[in-house]
Amino acid sequence: IPYMKEMGYTHVVILPRNCRFETVLEPDPRFGSPEDFMAFVNALHRSGIGIILDLITLRKHINEIPEDLEELSEEDIFNIPDADFCSELSANACYWIENYHIDGIRAETDCIYGCEAESADMFRSMNNDIHEKYPDIITIAMLTDNDKVSYAENCDFTFVQNSQIAHDLFEYGSCDPYFRRYHHDKVIFKNK
Repeated sequence: IPYMKEMGYTHVVILPRNCRFETVLEPDPRFGSPEDFMAFVNALHRSGIGIILDLITLRKHINEIPEDLEELSEEDIFNIPDADFCSELSANACYWIENYHIDGIRAETDCIYGCEAESADMFRSMNNDIHEKYPDIITIAMLTDNDKVSYAENCDFTFVQNSQIAHDLFEYGSCDPYFRRYHHDKVIFKNK
């Protein structure tokens, strides 16, 4: 925490739990007991650092998230129109906000393939529940697809994080400075 404070961090993003759905209400054992995790969050807050929680948007039977999301089969993706799942997603987020005092939720919206209207309704409902109960909590849509920015913006997230931009900036920054002028297309996005 002192290093994060020294470096000027305002927030940290963590996945504090196992990827198994049945344990989504408990911190991963790597963070210790629930009380240890609460102490960690409180220490961050005392240092002026907020904590953002990654929300799991994969089916309950997945025990490990593959590196390439395209490896997921259709049964690995949540059944978006399912009303029980929609309310569980919102309740799960509210549980972590209320019990662990986290400051924000980040959801990987690229895990939702197809059913864009239904998934938009689901995320909009979750965000409205969160913002109604906890107006100071931020919600973030994490994207890896530039074409889905407007979709995420329509889901009432506080912010949209486009991970593709970060990847492109890292790639651009790794080029020899002398040759960067030939790689400006890596950081300039054009309308299609």
